[in-house]
Amino acid sequence: SINNPFQLSASDALLAATVISAQNRCVAVVETLTKSIATQEDKERLPKWLHLSVEHGTISVAIDITYNPATAANSPPQDVTTAAVAPNRPPVIVFRMSCDSRTGQYIITFSSSASLLRSLACNDLKVSEVAQYVNAQALTTKTQKTRAGANASTTQGKDLTGRIVKESFDSLSRSMDILARKVGVRGGWHNLEESSAKLRERSMETACVDVKNSLMRCSAMGVVYGVVPLALGVGLGVDAVVDMAGGAL
Repeated sequence: SINNPFQLSASDALLAATVISAQNRCVAVVETLTKSIATQEDKERLPKWLHLSVEHGTISVAIDITYNPATAANSPPQDVTTAAVAPNRPPVIVFRMSCDSRTGQYIITFSSSASLLRSLACNDLKVSEVAQYVNAQALTTKTQKTRAGANASTTQGKDLTGRIVKESFDSLSRSMDILARKVGVRGGWHNLEESSAKLRERSMETACVDVKNSLMRCSAMGVVYGVVPLALGVGLGVDAVVDMAGGAL
């Protein structure tokens, strides 16, 4: 069946078409995000430190992590131009966005070593004692208001790290879904009017801006809560804790 696609069964053909569509959709999204803006010369849609790659219906988000050696402890003074040069190392993948074969929506996935980031993206209360205390206090307040007949709504915990991280990655998923619907699965478009191409390009540009902002925010969170805790564990043997100062970081 590999050499002759016509020998595929109906279920295998449907599965193959789904995989190909997911791959083409990811490629179309990455091509739209990485190409230059036509109205402005030498300007990219994404920053140069952010890299996107497609593999098997999954978009990998990688960034260039650098540091200024002049700020390191016991380091000799260096020229600013020399210290700011990025070392020659490959980008670090902070998370991936997988295209769901059933719904076509993008699902954020993390490495197994980024346990803290995965828990925060799910707003798991186990990673923060402060979050557990605030949640228990909110439940107590809600119960008291319910018994008193008052409004039981509460906004406690809205500024905690887990909720902020979860809302950021949820926003990225929604922005990617909107952009994916606008770019399609590669191929030509049938324009009903003369202005269809310009309107489509304008809507895609707006969607790209939303995806860019979400990608930059989530990439920063991926470094702080994914790469840094892993480096602390390997280098110092300590476990990173969120909300350690009694509030959101």
